[in-house]
Amino acid sequence: MNAQTKKRLLLIFIAALFFVPLISSFILFQQGWRPEGQSNYGTLVEPVQPLTHLSTLTFETTDKQSFPLSQLWGRWTLFTVVQEDCTDACQKNLYKMRQVRLALNQNARRVQRVLLVNKFDQLSSLDKLQTEYTGTLLLSGQTAFSTLVKLLQEATTDAPYQIYVVDPQGNLMMFYPSDANPSKMLKDLERLLRLSNVG
Repeated sequence: MNAQTKKRLLLIFIAALFFVPLISSFILFQQGWRPEGQSNYGTLVEPVQPLTHLSTLTFETTDKQSFPLSQLWGRWTLFTVVQEDCTDACQKNLYKMRQVRLALNQNARRVQRVLLVNKFDQLSSLDKLQTEYTGTLLLSGQTAFSTLVKLLQEATTDAPYQIYVVDPQGNLMMFYPSDANPSKMLKDLERLLRLSNVG
């Protein structure tokens, strides 16, 4: 084997070192394999459900101010919905959302928390909710509420007390069940914020 042949074989070997893993991973990806460590804990909404066509839906804050849904765009939003009173399961969601946001440290400012209620007068402990979950935006409005809840149920499931994730562009992209593990939710949010340049 002459020197020129050895050089060619060396070049082919070096090229194979770069291209074989690339080709292998492409084939595995096409066949549906995903590395386990990269899977999301939350359920992805596929395809994502834009909420931007509902931008003009108008809710009301606890101090009677109008709040168009579009005011949520620009930041990541964690929100949950309650049809009647916010009792145990609802308050557990508020607690999880608060703790997950706090655990994001310097990225906490990129995430907002929202509780959507049908009617404020159905809440037996509004003052307590506002005190214990300071920073959670409480929004109400029967017509807007019904419209949004219908879309959420169609895009996800009709199970109660889910926690939804909306991106800064107004897309519903993920949801969690009522018994979601907050540590695993945190990992999802950390990954989303790390990969995202918006919000």
